[in-house]
Amino acid sequence: MSKQREFKFVIAGRVYPVFADPDQEKSLRQTVNTINNELVRIESEYFIKDKQDSLAMLALQLMVEDYEELEPANQELSSGQLNKFNRDLNDAIETLINKIDLHLEAH
Repeated sequence: MSKQREFKFVIAGRVYPVFADPDQEKSLRQTVNTINNELVRIESEYFIKDKQDSLAMLALQLMVEDYEELEPANQELSSGQLNKFNRDLNDAIETLINKIDLHLEAH
């Protein structure tokens, strides 16, 4: 890992120091550029003047996108959990039937 250095980025008109590996600089600059471009889009689309409101709208937008991307994975997980539950339930029923059969054979 490279030695971290300080980068200064302007987001929504404010300077933010970020400590990162030098090999991350390009992706950080691209990310900051994307954030600033999205803020401009949000400000013009929603007629927002306040930077904090713009940042809040951007955060909301990104979280909704993340949620929508993760939702199918959560459904698959729920389906997987349901399949496991069904297998466990079938195993338990089979075990119970075997115990009943053994009990009936003994009496």
